[in-house]
Amino acid sequence: MISIQDPEDLLSIALRNIFSSRIEEKEFYTNVHNWNKKVVLDIKSFYPLTVIFEGDEIKFERGEVKDADIILRLSLQTLLDIANGREDPLSAAGKGIIKLEGLGNDSEKLVKFYNIFLVSMQKAANNPNINYYELNKKTK
Repeated sequence: MISIQDPEDLLSIALRNIFSSRIEEKEFYTNVHNWNKKVVLDIKSFYPLTVIFEGDEIKFERGEVKDADIILRLSLQTLLDIANGREDPLSAAGKGIIKLEGLGNDSEKLVKFYNIFLVSMQKAANNPNINYYELNKKTK
């Protein structure tokens, strides 16, 4: 089973809640298990956040680590447009409104990144009533 670190900042809280909603999915487990990558999300007007996949754990580190495997740079609006299907990730990269570093020709890394991050964001956007924004859902 995947374990997710307790977050300490806004972006980590959002990602933990979004990832937690998929924690029981076999596909999510298959993609995360032993991926052992460091992914930097650099959302303009916020701050960079490194998501560390290690064994069966997902951890967060505020800031950009030097040895990141993948770096995604984009605006919050672009992230929301991709999550809501208003923008295709490939065309966004072609237009230069997102920058994705570290993939090279590694199709396996690209597929796992897509299945972990983009599919999770799309699921959250398609069903916003799950309250991904709440840290403790039992305190409504």
